[in-house]
Amino acid sequence: MSTPKPTVSQANDKPYTIEPGTEMEEYELAPGVKGYAIEQDGRIYIPVVRAAKEGNGDVGRFLDRCTTRCVFPNVVSARFAAMLQRRGFHQIVEIDEHFGAVHVWIR
Repeated sequence: MSTPKPTVSQANDKPYTIEPGTEMEEYELAPGVKGYAIEQDGRIYIPVVRAAKEGNGDVGRFLDRCTTRCVFPNVVSARFAAMLQRRGFHQIVEIDEHFGAVHVWIR
């Protein structure tokens, strides 16, 4: 299967998003940043984020540009959680009708 084509441009520091329900395949969210983002209910859910090349600051620059609409569900990396926290994100619990309690990092 080919990489999904983004449905929303990266205007206004908004990462590319794909339609809800699309099969999860990584694509370039921003220069040097791979992942997956879904725009739904006024938010941009970004459950997968990784550096194309670790250690050069691309993920940090991406996070700095994320708006308050960008949220990060189910973060399992302590390193990534610390990056979010340094940028003013905090964790809440949302109840999802399909998944139950979901830990989400918001700004």
